[in-house]
Amino acid sequence: MMELAKQKLFLISDVHGCYRELQELLKFVPPDVKILFLGDVIDRGEAPLKTLHLVMSLVKSGKAFLLLGNHEQALLDMVDGKLAVDAYWRGGGRKTLLEASSEEKLTFESYPKLLKNTFVQELEFLRGLPIYMTIDNLLFVHAGVPSNITNLKKLDKDDAIWIREPFYDRPHKVPYTIFFGHTPVYDIHGGIHQEIWYDTDKTKFGLDGGCCFNKQLNGILLDPFEQTLQIFKAWGSYQYKAPSLIKSTYVTTITY
Repeated sequence: MMELAKQKLFLISDVHGCYRELQELLKFVPPDVKILFLGDVIDRGEAPLKTLHLVMSLVKSGKAFLLLGNHEQALLDMVDGKLAVDAYWRGGGRKTLLEASSEEKLTFESYPKLLKNTFVQELEFLRGLPIYMTIDNLLFVHAGVPSNITNLKKLDKDDAIWIREPFYDRPHKVPYTIFFGHTPVYDIHGGIHQEIWYDTDKTKFGLDGGCCFNKQLNGILLDPFEQTLQIFKAWGSYQYKAPSLIKSTYVTTITY
């Protein structure tokens, strides 16, 4: 667990290699505000390792924080021999592995050794990521918290990075307002749109707009002093007629 000092944050989740959209979204981050990535910066998208390197540079410069996502954990599990390479490939890691091998497709057996030998700093960085952070009564986590958990000390890592319906479909018992990614919000919305999702009591906020599926990358400028959220988004490539970046027309500023 890492408890942050009370401060404004710009929240982004599930970038998944959408490097161009991330660059566009970062233009809205005020210079005095730190970024908190809620996990899954790699896999699926066009430039996962390039995206990881950008996020790493932001973290190392003190400009950002990054939480562990299930895709970062899957990469580590694959390198450590706990997950078959072909399973990682099929689960979204194809673009990451191809980028690691300069777009040359290797035998599956070759990838763990390549990553261990070539991406030492990246793997060390990912191994040190926390599974959640807090500010006062705000909780930031990749996937969510089981409904039976009352104490964050009992939060299992697998639940924190993998849980879906048992979290967002049920009331939670931890005394926090929770910001999460992992499950694309159009799945929670019933396929209606990609804007951020929140429950009726405003105790859960989902960010994953499905950018890697040609939808959008959502960002939240969170002000815990005023208890307000300002919403931004970068369009995925399918929105070719729209501006590359606009302030959300669905939600501009809300209170929580």
